Amino acid sequence: MISTSLLNHQYVSFRFDKRGVGRSYIPSLSESDLTIDVYVKDVHSIIQTLSDVNGFRIFNLIGHSEGGLIALLVAQTTCINSLVLIATPALLLLKTSSSNINYAHHNIPNKLKLSLSP
Repeated sequence: MISTSLLNHQYVSFRFDKRGVGRSYIPSLSESDLTIDVYVKDVHSIIQTLSDVNGFRIFNLIGHSEGGLIALLVAQTTCINSLVLIATPALLLLKTSSSNINYAHHNIPNKLKLSLSP
């Protein structure tokens, strides 16, 4: 597991399930609580808390699949030391996830959009 390897190399990691997934499942969540925008705000809140309460100043994000798209969006507005994307199908995700297309289209930098073009 990645977090074990990071710990073995003296890195602290914070892993979480996004809302509505795994241990973050809450039956009362509505579909409007499960958007890319909400997930990005959640990560911003986590980073802010780790910084303000725990004194962390260096953040490295690792995003897998949809988490990679979330990490990309977070990195645009937060000081991130490094960004690792694992199996992040950004172009496919943008084409197939109709509820998130508008958000991603307006929030992914043009430079990145150009690099994702076929």
